[in-house]
Amino acid sequence: AIGNAFNDGRRILQVSAESFTNDLIGAIRAKRTEEFRRKYRDLDLLLLDDLDFMAGKESTQEEFYYTFNHLSEVGAQIVIAANHPPSALKRLDARSASRCEGGLVVELVPPDFTTRMAILQIKARQRGFEGRIPYDVFEMLAGEIDGSVRDLEGALNRVIASALLTHQMPDIHVAEQALGPVRARPELPGLTLNDVIMAVADYYSITPEDLCGRGRSREVSTARQVAIYLAYQETSSSLQELGDVLGGRNHSTVLYARARVDDLLHTD
Repeated sequence: AIGNAFNDGRRILQVSAESFTNDLIGAIRAKRTEEFRRKYRDLDLLLLDDLDFMAGKESTQEEFYYTFNHLSEVGAQIVIAANHPPSALKRLDARSASRCEGGLVVELVPPDFTTRMAILQIKARQRGFEGRIPYDVFEMLAGEIDGSVRDLEGALNRVIASALLTHQMPDIHVAEQALGPVRARPELPGLTLNDVIMAVADYYSITPEDLCGRGRSREVSTARQVAIYLAYQETSSSLQELGDVLGGRNHSTVLYARARVDDLLHTD
């Protein structure tokens, strides 16, 4: 949307962080780094999606930092999307995070009920169904489909398709039949690393501080290995984060702990 609004003859590039990384690797291998830099620096607007992908990739982050600097110096615009605010991105270079934080940081949230209603009515009008779908159908869809705009559009498409196939008016009964199992259901909250730490510490009758410390007693070590295994299986924590929190362990130690518990599951 930003690119479309900006598209008045100015130079625009829209890419993902993965594409940026792959382009950089290809340029280094082919010894075409100057060509790479012209592609990413001779711009009026750079749109970069999924910055999270760069986390931990030092060479990519360094090149991105200098690209950011260059574009900023020549007055170009830069828009970056990520799953978290820059300061909360794990293993993102501090310089790049600071650069991103220096701009306008905006949280994109799912549309509220009123906005979902408006979106549904616009989509219905675009499909030639203006005035043909009862208001209570829009209310049902907006009330139960609370995800992305794509989720809303998909639900509306199912209702319209069902009405066309059965030669019925798309009333509330048709809508309920069409949605069936895709109707929104409350989701259980996901576990966090802290949830796992507290549960394991409680089970083994040790303190969370001991679990996260560097003690090497058999009891603490076993509990720590179980915590690493469970956190890796049940949370979104990275191996690096698990190692940092649970005793300051390195990557290989975390992998060993996970494998050790996996082996014990067959015998214990």
